[in-house]
Amino acid sequence: MTIKGFLNHFGPIQKTFSNSSIQTEEEDKRYGGSRFQLLGLWKIKDTFSSGIPLKLVKEVIEKMKSLSDELEVHQMANYELQHYKGEMRMYLQTVEVNIEKIKKTGECTHLLALPNHPSLSDRFINRYWDCIDEKKKKMKMEKKGKKSSNDPTDSECLFCYFERNRTKRHWNVTIVAKSLI
Repeated sequence: MTIKGFLNHFGPIQKTFSNSSIQTEEEDKRYGGSRFQLLGLWKIKDTFSSGIPLKLVKEVIEKMKSLSDELEVHQMANYELQHYKGEMRMYLQTVEVNIEKIKKTGECTHLLALPNHPSLSDRFINRYWDCIDEKKKKMKMEKKGKKSSNDPTDSECLFCYFERNRTKRHWNVTIVAKSLI
């Protein structure tokens, strides 16, 4: 979908100029000023345009494929990659439209809301950890406790590690809270 198609889908840009759009440098430094918003949107655009987020997602997907020979897992991984690319494309188009609106009007009042940040689904992440756990069990049975350089946890990213532990802590807090009641 091109930006022109995106604009046709969401309607024309309203060009509104008012005295309130003239901001002092002091006002613009605060959160919400047009230059501040524009800088934030450019950073988002640069981050996604660099290809780093997509590269990281591809690495996770390839890792999952390497952990399992199941056709279902490979199909799920391919679907997740396509879904992520689509979410990323929509997110970037919305960011670009908002950048153009700020450039044209000089204000931040009629910006489009950003869609959800592109991410892998919870279902995929849960399946990913299941595959890692299965691989660890197989390795323990084969090596009887010896660590290998191919241990799947050696290459897990810090984000995945914290997400996984955050979920476990949440479950533990819930269990403790229920036992106190």
